[in-house]
Amino acid sequence: MLNNPCIAVCEGHTSVVSGALETRDGNFLTWSLDKTLRLWDKNGKPLAVLRGHTGIVKGALETLDGKLLSWADDNNLRLWDKSGNLFSGFEGHAGFIVGALETKDGCILSWSEDNTLRLWNNAGNVITVFTGHADKILGALETRDGNLLSWSADKTMVLWGNNANPIEQLGFGDYYVSSVLETSSGVFVVRKNEGLWNAELALYDKHLDLVAILHKQRKEPEVMSALELRDGNLLSWSWNNALRLWDKNGNPFALFEDHTNWISGALETSDGKILSWSCDKTLRLWDKKGSLLAVFRGHTEPVTGALETRDGRILSWSMDETIRLWDKTGIAITVLKGHTEALLGVLETKEGNFFSWGCDESPRLWRNLVTGCLEYP
Repeated sequence: MLNNPCIAVCEGHTSVVSGALETRDGNFLTWSLDKTLRLWDKNGKPLAVLRGHTGIVKGALETLDGKLLSWADDNNLRLWDKSGNLFSGFEGHAGFIVGALETKDGCILSWSEDNTLRLWNNAGNVITVFTGHADKILGALETRDGNLLSWSADKTMVLWGNNANPIEQLGFGDYYVSSVLETSSGVFVVRKNEGLWNAELALYDKHLDLVAILHKQRKEPEVMSALELRDGNLLSWSWNNALRLWDKNGNPFALFEDHTNWISGALETSDGKILSWSCDKTLRLWDKKGSLLAVFRGHTEPVTGALETRDGRILSWSMDETIRLWDKTGIAITVLKGHTEALLGVLETKEGNFFSWGCDESPRLWRNLVTGCLEYP
């Protein structure tokens, strides 16, 4: 294998690093269960510690104007400048914040276990409070036409218009919505659950009228997730170790069966293939007819994530504490070792290197020594 190309070990966090992103100016932002965020430069050197949250930091994003937004279990959001200085605080939620996003017009939308969503300006002032859900908000998104969609543990989904007025509200009986994807055609792919195992994947139009039911499983392993492919078709995967392709109208036309344990993720490659990864410790590459093209073997624990690099290779990470780089035939190019606990994520940097983070408190920056030249073990 190639030599281990670790550029930097980013030391400072005192607990699990749960997320990271690369800012537009090439720095890295990490956040942790230690209630802090940290900024690192493109070489992995520390720039700033963002302190102020009194609860576990749950997420962060970079805003359109280059600021950094974070939210935590302390019921608050905080906005920081790109140097890590506090710009404004967002106080008002009465429960843990589940998530947040920036709208197309530069406002901040947050949703919470207090059953509300709130729209804020960058100064931390509330513009609108969305009330009407009777239980904690599980998720939200901004639709392509600028409306807001939310779903809740109260087993409803609401489409909101201007001034927090509901346009449509849909109840699901015994089901609660766990995730929603809006497709390029404006159709919502809704994953609904009833208890631990019963799940349903369905399509709804922009008026929340039912178009089709894709998956409906009872007393079987549930559908896990779905994504839209570039041709507008849909790919879903489930705990029964299989993936399925559906057309835009919800008709199945391909089945992918070969994994021997549940599938934890999938993506479409730049050349139109399907890559999946699984708790069976492998990744698999398929064509869109469901034919298996390659099996990627080498990880010794479940594979928790993967991406396609800009030069067309496959990068995967695992609970075995390693990162592996592959060509698309399933041949291993290199193994990146150094983490001492399970990996939670990896991103490819603007310079083509890799930034990784996980349960061992210390993110790492790796040089991609094979960019432009393929070397085999």
